[in-house]
Amino acid sequence: MKVFVIISFLSFSLLAETILTSHKGAWNDNEVPQNSLESLKRAVRNGFRAVEFDVLLTADNQFILAHDQKLKRITTCKGEVSEKTMLSLQECFIDKNTQLPMTQLWLKKVAHPQKMTSLSEALDYLLTKSQLELIWIDMKEQSPEAAYAMANEINGRDLEERELRKIVINNGSIEILRLIQKLIPAVGRSLEGKWGSEPLSKLDYYFNEVRDSYTHLSLNVGIHLGDESPIKIFGRKKRFYKRLKELSEKANEMNIPIIAWTVNREKKIEKLMEFGFTYLLTDHVDPNHLSKRKLEEVSQKLGHFR
Repeated sequence: MKVFVIISFLSFSLLAETILTSHKGAWNDNEVPQNSLESLKRAVRNGFRAVEFDVLLTADNQFILAHDQKLKRITTCKGEVSEKTMLSLQECFIDKNTQLPMTQLWLKKVAHPQKMTSLSEALDYLLTKSQLELIWIDMKEQSPEAAYAMANEINGRDLEERELRKIVINNGSIEILRLIQKLIPAVGRSLEGKWGSEPLSKLDYYFNEVRDSYTHLSLNVGIHLGDESPIKIFGRKKRFYKRLKELSEKANEMNIPIIAWTVNREKKIEKLMEFGFTYLLTDHVDPNHLSKRKLEEVSQKLGHFR
């Protein structure tokens, strides 16, 4: 009986379906660069139903897909994104990928370098793909200028409400998310806490005090840190999962979608799918063997294999 209950719970969680989300596109085999139009196209072709990418503001107040300001590390250009115009940045080729978890130290060359991509180009492509349920834009700047630039990009498209609902803007500033709500009321807004996992230990603050600022909550589940001191090592993993369970239960009660990031180990992906997050980011190129293998295994045990 106990085994059946455990399997039933796991099956329910998987059938409720955590949607695996492509982190920076499908790039982890280093065929193409992360945060490029080609990596997003590959993610869609490979079957992802949700995609994430990072954007930074250029000198002429447009958004380009990029995670870091410094260009030299991963592109053929020098300087910083904020110093360059969109036209000049689109002459830069991304020829290296950062590798998790040591993103600042470990780089790898890509087989097929690609030009940097504007947010406009990315949306032109992604908004035509009916399979996508989430287009998650991680807006790195926490400034009113960035919020107004994002509003110009989105509002200038005259999108239908169903298309606007797919778009979720991520930011760590409550004030900027509230401004985005005023400027682009139909799009989603995800709030990212300090270290990305701060909400784990500040449930009352995130679920009550600032609840009006976001539609989705963004959460780092890739490391067992939370907001704890790095020297508190013993029992960290146990505490992390205990607080993660508490947060996920509270979010489910309040019908708050959680966007969890970024996990690549298959066993950990399967474990985290049990928490019922709405979206879970991964660097894997192909989501199918990750999302279906465990579901099929559990379904077979329950006698309703599909």
